[in-house]
Amino acid sequence: RAKERARLAQCISNFRELNGAWQMYAADNGDQAANPFPYYLPGIEWTGWVRGVLSYEPNNWDNFNPDNLLNPAYAAFAPYITIAAVYKCSSDRSTAQWNGQSRTRVRSYGYNIDFAAGQGNINDRGGFGGFGNHQTLITYMIRSPSKSITFIEQHEDSLGFPYFLVTRDGGLLGRITDIPAGRHGKACAVAFADGHVEARKWLDPRTVPPVLGKSQIYSPAAAVNNADIEWLFDHRVTF
Repeated sequence: RAKERARLAQCISNFRELNGAWQMYAADNGDQAANPFPYYLPGIEWTGWVRGVLSYEPNNWDNFNPDNLLNPAYAAFAPYITIAAVYKCSSDRSTAQWNGQSRTRVRSYGYNIDFAAGQGNINDRGGFGGFGNHQTLITYMIRSPSKSITFIEQHEDSLGFPYFLVTRDGGLLGRITDIPAGRHGKACAVAFADGHVEARKWLDPRTVPPVLGKSQIYSPAAAVNNADIEWLFDHRVTF
């Protein structure tokens, strides 16, 4: 328990650095938030906060490539954060195969998808949350910065694209899909748009399922009468 408290404290420190980079990026870019999406569509390219799609698939170089975090050509936060360890929880021991050998993956955290300005896909709380658009939310539009999640630790089996998705509207998926981490005694670090970071202790055992070493998303039943999921819904970005 003492080790996990220390590792949680390190994640909180990492999130303070990520929040600092988020704020500096906005200050340098007309108050526009960094993009959660590292997309490269025909005729359209933009740089996400970081790059790379993690998986358990063998020989997926995104799992291990520090350039996706530290190269300014790929990562919007690269000018502000120069150490790859800032993106990694020391309690995240998930691995993938590279040339037949197990290696730990480079990233443990997700950035709130609400900062992507979608194409008409307005969520139930008034925030954005859409795919395929390089525009992002202007930070001064945020209605409740102290309640608006910026970064969260993600469950090992939920790491993929570098964003955290929560939706219960009638839009893209209509349910929560990405799973928060519970590596620190059923708790994880969460950062907010006003700059503060806190530890969130999950109360419902359905919130953090066991690590299986394969991709997982929530079943709809996991969100029914789940106070943790309601808390996540209540801490989406509003404007």
